[in-house]
Amino acid sequence: MSDYLKVVWPPGRGLFLILLLGYVALFFFLRLTLSGTAGTDDVEQAIFAQNFDWGYNPGQPPFYTWVLYGLFELFGPGVHTLSLLRYSLIFLTFFFLFLSLRHLLFEPRLVLLASFSPLLIYYVGWGAHMGFTHTALLSASCMATFYAFLRLVEGGSWPAYLGFGLALGVGMMSKYSFPIFALGLIGAGLIQEKSRQHLLSIRLFVSLGLALSLNLPPVLWIIDGFDSFQAIFHRGMRVGVEVNYLQQVWAGLSRLVMASIEFLMPLLVFLVLIFPQGIRPPTKRVDGAAFDCERLLGHFFIIVYALLAFGVLFAGISFFQARWMHPFLLLFPAFYFLRVERAGLKPGQERRFAGILVALTLLAAVFWVVQAKIGAPLCKKCRFYEPYPVLAQSIAEAGFVKGTIVSADEHIGGNFRLAFPDSRVINVPYAYYSPPENQVAGQCLYVWNAREGLAPPAPLVQVLSEKLGVTALPASMTRIVEAQNPAARDRTLRLAFVLLPSGEGQCR
Repeated sequence: MSDYLKVVWPPGRGLFLILLLGYVALFFFLRLTLSGTAGTDDVEQAIFAQNFDWGYNPGQPPFYTWVLYGLFELFGPGVHTLSLLRYSLIFLTFFFLFLSLRHLLFEPRLVLLASFSPLLIYYVGWGAHMGFTHTALLSASCMATFYAFLRLVEGGSWPAYLGFGLALGVGMMSKYSFPIFALGLIGAGLIQEKSRQHLLSIRLFVSLGLALSLNLPPVLWIIDGFDSFQAIFHRGMRVGVEVNYLQQVWAGLSRLVMASIEFLMPLLVFLVLIFPQGIRPPTKRVDGAAFDCERLLGHFFIIVYALLAFGVLFAGISFFQARWMHPFLLLFPAFYFLRVERAGLKPGQERRFAGILVALTLLAAVFWVVQAKIGAPLCKKCRFYEPYPVLAQSIAEAGFVKGTIVSADEHIGGNFRLAFPDSRVINVPYAYYSPPENQVAGQCLYVWNAREGLAPPAPLVQVLSEKLGVTALPASMTRIVEAQNPAARDRTLRLAFVLLPSGEGQCR
């Protein structure tokens, strides 16, 4: 087999693709059959993906929304489209990790196990199905960037540099934590003699130029709304109470450590128990790329955590969550398996780890089915199964066809965006975002959770007045629809709504 074919179709890819496609197909099927409700993170994106814009939410880059908007145009808004994007990104994450591990490890069976090992991380093997939008794109971007980096170091061809630049550009538009990953990778590469010569090439400036040019419009949009960006940073990355500097540093560093450990669970436990040689100092060297890449990843983690610690010490960051650790620790399994291979495998280790991997993956699928049938106590709020599609159908039967929907919260807005794809949705929490008006006059539908009362909530009334010119909504116009949560039958979701006829105010 030629070197080119080994890159395009490396040995062992067939089995890996069969297993990966089977995994993705299984959970994609479960997602579509177990719930027609948009997930917690999906609802925001369903609202924003009503048009193309350079930016939507100061808290997130726009690329995920761009892709979702394009898919909505092709396949229509719906849980099927949201899931198509999510599981495509999950596929790409594991695919690029596999391609990278083909360059790092020599033993094909270990490559296969290491490629699927992130499924034993709670936030990957379970959390990825329950939520994550930009984080899913971030994970795929990080793995693609790492693979492109390895190709650049090995060959240094123009396509390798362009691929690296493209991966960097997409990564920068995936989530704001990506630059830490990129700086860690490039910094680690500069330490390694083998990679330094390629990173100091003039061609790298072409890669960086491509990445920056792709991000220029969103960056200009962020600069224009820099105050909003700062407010989101301070709200999301700092503790909620005033503390002195030492307390802030202690809180930041301790939470960074705890979030990192929590993110790797339970994978870390299984790695240490089954492959204890991975934590011991190596007794022999492995010639070639494997040894260099182990050092590369070691330096990568040192640089990344130094940058995070710098943020704690000098930027006032004092809050970390485990679900934020994807770009910093998703390569940890690769690093650990490099050490395992270097130390040498023992009989039965691969078989035991594979058994646990298969068992827990199937357990996640079974648990999802049981959770959908039993609900509480297997889910807290069981929001994933809230009966928004049923309530939307009831409101359609009450007379709403299309027009403008104004929702008091993002869960109503996002799910009604899917239920009424020909209508535009204005959401009170995201009132700064105004979707384009329809060309013809339409009805106005105002929806809120009935637990807030029969009268429309004050924030909703304010949005109606400012955006649609509707000033009077007497409580006598309010109607109620309700439905049980199928996963928690003791919980009933009641929505209050007001339906105005076509031509009222600026309803379109």
